[in-house]
Amino acid sequence: MPLFDLVELPFCKVICIGKWNESAHRYYLAYRTLGTFRHTIGLPVTDEFATFSSPIFLCAPALLGKIYNTGITLGGQRGPDMDLDSGWPPVCVGIPELSHELPDQWESQLLEAIKKAGGQESRGAEEKEFQVQRALIGNCEVFATNAPLLTKQLRRICQLSSQPISLAFSTGNRITRAAKGQPISVKMASEDLLSRVISQFR
Repeated sequence: MPLFDLVELPFCKVICIGKWNESAHRYYLAYRTLGTFRHTIGLPVTDEFATFSSPIFLCAPALLGKIYNTGITLGGQRGPDMDLDSGWPPVCVGIPELSHELPDQWESQLLEAIKKAGGQESRGAEEKEFQVQRALIGNCEVFATNAPLLTKQLRRICQLSSQPISLAFSTGNRITRAAKGQPISVKMASEDLLSRVISQFR
């Protein structure tokens, strides 16, 4: 069972985890850039909170602003509050391999494709079993696992890549809103489990 679905259009590719309108939640995310790579939108919030809640968009650098606005539209359809748990801000990565041209009615095509994807329910992992998924999308390498890795551990996964930008995320902790300000509970993989995850990605 794949950990994410990849929506592929000539002008945009989208990583979808679960259904687009699932209840509010976030997952841990880390990234790594090499050299002067700077074609991204949405990562400053990732720097602060180390999580994401929206599909991840990949498009030509010239289209980043328009695709970002489409992510905002999707988040608004998901929930009017547009908070961190409901798709704000969308993470968008510019990769030069995709088309710079937008067809007629491109936004509706993109939104419809996203809403058809992501049918799999994400799963956590037990200490002795986990899944991994790795994809190279243009010059962006994506690592996914359902082992309960935290952001510091995910950064170690990103170091496996030699691409200009790499992303690593875990669906092992589904972070939901805490009731009445109560702390949330998360799992952290052992060093042994992290080593086994890394070996699966090599």
